[in-house]
Amino acid sequence: MDKADRIQIMVRFGYHGARFYGLNPQPGLPTAGIALRARLEAAAMGQRAGGLNFTARTDRGVSARGNFATCWFREAIDLDHFFAALSAKQDDGLFGVVAWRVPWTTHARALGCGKHYRYRMMGGVDPVLAEAVADASRGLPEVPSPYADETMQVWQIVPPLDVVAMSQAASVLVGTHDFSSFRGGPADKRPPVRTIRRLDVSQQGDQIIVDIEGDGFLRKMVRIVAGTLAEVGIGWRAPDDMVRLLAAQARRQAGPTAPARGLWLESVHLTPETQALIDPDSPYLP
Repeated sequence: MDKADRIQIMVRFGYHGARFYGLNPQPGLPTAGIALRARLEAAAMGQRAGGLNFTARTDRGVSARGNFATCWFREAIDLDHFFAALSAKQDDGLFGVVAWRVPWTTHARALGCGKHYRYRMMGGVDPVLAEAVADASRGLPEVPSPYADETMQVWQIVPPLDVVAMSQAASVLVGTHDFSSFRGGPADKRPPVRTIRRLDVSQQGDQIIVDIEGDGFLRKMVRIVAGTLAEVGIGWRAPDDMVRLLAAQARRQAGPTAPARGLWLESVHLTPETQALIDPDSPYLP
């Protein structure tokens, strides 16, 4: 079959990270990618989804509201039935699933030109609760947690957090820098220079929200930034220490890697060409 004759599909989907061992398929383990494949192939009446790829890869425990994927089908499918079945609510850990038919040249890895992540933490938490939630988060994804999703998607910190100091520290990281100090190992061959377009720290109720947007991120970079900002928040670092950390270009100089449970991939910034493929009047948009 010629590639141009395939039915190419682009999917936007969200998932609850606590239910999965990450996104990429792993033999014998529940992952968000396996759940999406199952939903795609059920909606296509059992036809295999070929070339399933994802725009952003996320680790175990990390959630997403707006990741993207692409795949293709060899045989004709009833698209009205397919789109409706794919978007129907199911108890599979996925939510907000919507799809479009796109040109065969559309590939998940080329859809985006940036990402928006959000990290949630809470200071001044009772030590017993903080330890209990941390223990629960280390459990197996297939074992239900005794805590509500809202609790399991926040990093509970015992000392109070100073949001003003954290915001001052965050402002230092905005711009184009060598982020080697904020790169988790093992190191790969990707260049460490990245551009952070926005890094805001705000108080929302009893939570502190860290919003970070950029053209791309190094391995575990967002979680290391969050962990370092938390150290500023509890007074272990001064806000202007961020200048020294950037200059050091050494991972050991930065703070801890914050737990995965507080991190959400909020959205992928699409290229103008990709944005033009999305039908804003789709009845399946959440």
